[in-house]
Amino acid sequence: MKHATMTLTGIAIGCMAGSAAADVMTTSASITVDSNSPDFGTVNPVLSRFDTMGGTRVLTGIDINLQLAGSGTIVVENFSETAYSAGEWSVEGGVNWIYLAGMPDGGEETGSFIPFFGLGGFGIAPVTGDIEAGMGPFDPFGGGMPGRFEVDFDGEGDSVLAVDPSNFDVFIGTDDIVGVFGPFTDLLLDDPNFALSASTQDLLFSGTLSLTYTFDVVPAPGVAATLGFGGMIAARRRRAR
Repeated sequence: MKHATMTLTGIAIGCMAGSAAADVMTTSASITVDSNSPDFGTVNPVLSRFDTMGGTRVLTGIDINLQLAGSGTIVVENFSETAYSAGEWSVEGGVNWIYLAGMPDGGEETGSFIPFFGLGGFGIAPVTGDIEAGMGPFDPFGGGMPGRFEVDFDGEGDSVLAVDPSNFDVFIGTDDIVGVFGPFTDLLLDDPNFALSASTQDLLFSGTLSLTYTFDVVPAPGVAATLGFGGMIAARRRRAR
């Protein structure tokens, strides 16, 4: 019985030395999107890559987290000579967010694949209203101004996106990711006369963009071998007794 007990003790020590422990690390950046800025609302968040610590940490998951809130304005312009009444037209759509995990065109990721991620957004309910007649579709320089309709909106988002493992390599390293983040506006204009144009202006949003790394911690190969060898020595000494 002693022989069997000692052998199982040595095996248990070796298994514990090679086992992994799950852990989580988060890196965050504050972001402010202002469409009136020189970059037209595009910002460059700086986030830490995942350091494997010489192979002692194995990346198993990445979540991109976005929390953002703010406001903007929808602007509809009438370039026809006919006024519109409320109900004769409508516009709806949404504001979506795009994150590029690196810098293109001469940035730190030049020559490598840079994945981009859609991080959701929020919808804008249909709006309509009276619009005065404009300058006319064929007289843009005739001295007049288009009829104009404006409506303010606000929105917020709280999204989590799991990164596909095929893109993990982009996030692994000892330096930082200088990325690109910005809005993508999608408006649907219902205009039977095809004389209106719609856009968003004065976007101002602020919040936090984060990367959450899930990983396993494993002992260095030399440490695992030493622990396993120590268990074998202990078992042999006990058997000798």
